[in-house]
Amino acid sequence: MDDDVAIWKLVGGYLVWLLASAAIALIAGLLVGAIATEFGVESQSANSQTLIAVVAVVGFVLLAVLPFLLRRRMSRPDSEVSG
Repeated sequence: MDDDVAIWKLVGGYLVWLLASAAIALIAGLLVGAIATEFGVESQSANSQTLIAVVAVVGFVLLAVLPFLLRRRMSRPDSEVSG
């Protein structure tokens, strides 16, 4: 029974993480779009809209995968660590 609760907490936490990742990615895309506008790209042009979309999608994917990458890195045995 405790395993079911732990799984639901994990799924719920990951869904909240995905929501936060989407918000951060959108803000990053808009920020990059604003910076591009300052450098002369018109904000209503297709290039600017594409840039915003690409930055947002790449940011979201990276943030969505980050918990799995960190879990894998943090769970390595100490015997593999050199030093």
